[in-house]
Amino acid sequence: MRLEDLHDGLERVRLFVLKDNPSISDYPPEILKKLIVVRRWADTVLLNYTSIVPFVLDENDLDWNNFLRVCRGVVFSEKGELVSFPFHKFFNLNEKDETRETEVVKWTIRSVTEKVDGVMIQIFKYKGELVYGSRHGLWSDASQTAVKIAPPHLVETVVRKIPFEKWTLIAEFIHPQHRTVGMIDYGDLQALVLLFVRNLETLELVPATEIWRPDDLPQPLLLPLTYTDKDFWSLRDFIRNYPSFDFEGVVLQGASDSGNFLVKMKTTAYLERVRTLRNITPKRVIDYYEKQGMDGVNLLVGGVEELLDDTIRGIINILKNEEEQLRKEIEHLREKEIMEIPPPLRFVKSYPPDSPKFLGALWKIVANEVRRKLKMSG
Repeated sequence: MRLEDLHDGLERVRLFVLKDNPSISDYPPEILKKLIVVRRWADTVLLNYTSIVPFVLDENDLDWNNFLRVCRGVVFSEKGELVSFPFHKFFNLNEKDETRETEVVKWTIRSVTEKVDGVMIQIFKYKGELVYGSRHGLWSDASQTAVKIAPPHLVETVVRKIPFEKWTLIAEFIHPQHRTVGMIDYGDLQALVLLFVRNLETLELVPATEIWRPDDLPQPLLLPLTYTDKDFWSLRDFIRNYPSFDFEGVVLQGASDSGNFLVKMKTTAYLERVRTLRNITPKRVIDYYEKQGMDGVNLLVGGVEELLDDTIRGIINILKNEEEQLRKEIEHLREKEIMEIPPPLRFVKSYPPDSPKFLGALWKIVANEVRRKLKMSG
């Protein structure tokens, strides 16, 4: 991501925090509330994009912008001061124009590090004290576990080497308690893997390996596995042909724009295993829809969108279309007397629109109709 785009995104987030004006995001307010969550702690405000962003954007013919891309756990004070800025949103290889192979091959590579499969933890100083957070909130469950494993007094001994005053330490936390379905199993390992340090004044992303050596770090602080081969094509072939699912892939960092050009390269074996473990079948997609609507479907497939086959994509589209048609029909039914409405649809008069009972009835009708159509089509 270019520095000028980072500055633009951060300035818009700052104004959003100060003025509470959704229009600054360039997204309609009713869409923005699905795109980000805002969490407050003391006199700070953390913004993070939601797991269903890709689907909300696709459904509304929108794309990521600078505002949304910096909302990945960024923290401002209520007065508009940048307090912490971990990673911005960056993409998989070939996922966006900026990460096409034809573009990445032009980069001068600054670092190649293993993509550790844990929970991102950001650590920063605020009012003289170390604060731990994930991108989902400060002092979240994962970050509080990280405090127990790597307490502030331990981290203080190593952050003294950071060569600038205002910074965010970006790490990956590995712990059995915080492993979810599909994540790599590191056994009983409990560690905080130091990845990058963000200079909050210049926005430079400095690889942790440029600041520390392995001998500098007390247990359980670690550095990620790094690769000296920085030839793009050989790295791509290595990742593409890696035979096992016990390795997620690598993150390539370009040297331009203070290290903010990043791309994820994931192994095929790892992605296939994630899809298998999540059991993303037609039946499961419809079952999730019946219980939670499209938000439930989006949570089920979030993070592995690139692996969805045409059958799953087709079912998701059918669910969307059936719900849209039913909602249009409901608009007309509301004008009728309840005895004129077919019994299965009388919920439109019985429950307030979009109340939990209303939505539950709507989702069940749509799910059963899609099941019926799939059965009829063989």
